[in-house]
Amino acid sequence: ASSDPVRGEAASRFIARQLADLPSLSEIARHVGTYEKRLNKAFREQKSTSVFEYVREQRLLLARELLARTRLSVMDIAAEVGFSSAANLATAFKARFDLSPSCFRILKADDEQLAEGA
Repeated sequence: ASSDPVRGEAASRFIARQLADLPSLSEIARHVGTYEKRLNKAFREQKSTSVFEYVREQRLLLARELLARTRLSVMDIAAEVGFSSAANLATAFKARFDLSPSCFRILKADDEQLAEGA
């Protein structure tokens, strides 16, 4: 059990590198030397979330960063972070951040223009 935090962190790093084409939960668990239930338990204990929820959050945070820092299309960002379509990304993004990706990008651009003009 004492190695579970190490496995949880190793899994987090592995997931971060594989977001666009994430292997199955059993493959992630195998990669860090454990099995699915134990990995999910470690995530729940360490991060108060399941592996699936953690992956979704990491994908959404990366999508938000790409929307703010690049001119990639929503479709390209969806592919880059591992969503199956721009529509799936948009639905998840709006549920998480209360804005569509397009609205977020417009507001972010407005914020930056205000900051530059200040």
